[in-house]
Amino acid sequence: MMGVQSSGNPVACPICGQRMTYSGDADYYDQSSRYRTPVYHCGSCDVLYRPLDHRRLVSHYYAATYVQDKNEENLLRSRIGFFRWILSLVRRYGTIESAGRPRPSVLVDFGSAYGHLLRLAEEQGYRAVGIELNEDLVKSCREKGLVVLREFEEFSEKVDAITALDSLYCVADPRELMAKIRDRLRPDGVFVARLTNRNLYAKFRSIFVRKGDWSAIGDATVSYSM
Repeated sequence: MMGVQSSGNPVACPICGQRMTYSGDADYYDQSSRYRTPVYHCGSCDVLYRPLDHRRLVSHYYAATYVQDKNEENLLRSRIGFFRWILSLVRRYGTIESAGRPRPSVLVDFGSAYGHLLRLAEEQGYRAVGIELNEDLVKSCREKGLVVLREFEEFSEKVDAITALDSLYCVADPRELMAKIRDRLRPDGVFVARLTNRNLYAKFRSIFVRKGDWSAIGDATVSYSM
């Protein structure tokens, strides 16, 4: 297992911009190999950050187990109830009324993967659009009749809802992404995200189990604090 060494250069927190400190290393993998990456900690907002070049980041999201065809049916069975709950949140906190009249409700799912949420949203009357960087998944979804794009820039209209389920922590520059999300949402639109929260566990594990090892953050690029 090869490693990616800490460069020694200052690393700025992708959330608050403060200087981060090197804390240890964590396991990571892409299409070609498994290796260790440096992990940095922000003393200001308590996030953990794994700086990766774009090539490695994209390669990982072709190799991850949750993008493989053989795992699709099992993932759908395990998550379909969760997806329905997410759509219930969108209905509860969003609105599809404009001047007292219903309007077509548009939902964008960032990191749409197999398109399961998109399909459920369409069944509930939404016009659903996915954003997905894995071109194999984009092709697969389009073959199923789903609308999936590779970047937000390919979609310019205002929308009613944007979801980011287990995908926001993969983004190296979340502030830039959030600005795009805000720009795409209608004034009464709703944004729903799910993030892992492993930092406290990862911290204890790094101290008491394997010193300096932060692999408990999984494949997160940014591991968010509360």
